[in-house]
Parts: sequence; C-alpha cells; structure tokens
Amino acid sequence: MSRRPRRPVGPESPEQQVEDLLLREWPRLAGYLRVLGAREEEIEDILSDSFLAVFRLMRQGEWAQVERPASYLFAVARNRFRVQRLVRFKAAAEALDDDLLEGIADPAAEQRLERVELREAVQDRMREVLTDREVQVMTLHYLHDVPLAKTAEMLAISYPTARVHLANARQKLVKAFKREDFFGDIR
Repeated sequence: MSRRPRRPVGPESPEQQVEDLLLREWPRLAGYLRVLGAREEEIEDILSDSFLAVFRLMRQGEWAQVERPASYLFAVARNRFRVQRLVRFKAAAEALDDDLLEGIADPAAEQRLERVELREAVQDRMREVLTDREVQVMTLHYLHDVPLAKTAEMLAISYPTARVHLANARQKLVKAFKREDFFGDIR
C-alpha cells in the first residue's frame, strides 16, 4: 500500500502558500468578479493576471509583508477588473463618438450606451450606500438571477443572513433614491 507523502509540519514556503491560496480562493474570486459584473470570458484572464501579480510579489521577496493574502488578492482582482471595464467603456464611447461624427449613429448603440451608463451610475450609488456584502447579495440575486439560497452558499453565509442583507439593501436604496432626483423627471 502506498502512502501519500506527508507535508512538512514546519512553516510553508512562499510558493506553497501561494499555491494553497490559488486553490482555496479561485472559486470565491470568480464569484466575486461575477458580482462585480465581469463577463465570463473576462474572469479567467483577470484571475490569471491577479495570481501572476501575487507570484511576482513573491519572487521579489515582498510576499512575507502581505498581512492578509486573501484580501490582497481580492483587491488586485477588483482593480484589474476595474481597469478592464474602463478600457472597454472608453472603447465603446470612442466608437460611438466616431459614429456620431460621421453622421451614421446607430440608435441601438446609443441606447445600449445609455443603459450601460445608467447601470454604472446605479452600481456606483449602490457602492456608496450599501455595505460590500449587501452589494454582493443584491448583484447576485437581482442582476444575475441567482436564487437567494444559492447566493448565500456562494458567499459562505447563512440563508437568513442573506435575506437580512437583501432586505437592508432594499430599504437603503429606496431611501437613497427617494432622497435624490436620481432618475430625472421619471417618478
């Protein structure tokens, strides 16, 4: 009978720490990026870039200075997603500007851009008013149509906790949008 090799009991090497972090956090990071609004085809690229940044940090000998590796990794992934999103929106805006300048603007493209801008404005307002967890629950449940039980499971929280986050988020958003004339004359 062959035995599995035992892992050393002493402190792990930085390479092993990063590998363990990769295996443990990859699914959670993918779910987090979905909550932020990343498209499926972007998620793997963002995750790969994020882990490469961690490996570079490790190779430079600065990995030991990171106090909370998982939090650091989530921040790197979030920042990489934001950069990709800005590049994508800038390209869409430039394409729309080119169409408008040529006089052949596509009304459907303008409507799509307006929807994107409105969605971004609502998401920015959500981030201002809600806690991170409330944003995650709202985004998964309403924007991605994930059932609340599955949302709770994905976020590693109980179903009643997810329900409370959802109710609190709804109340906060109702107050925030009633207080301001966010949607112009539409009331």
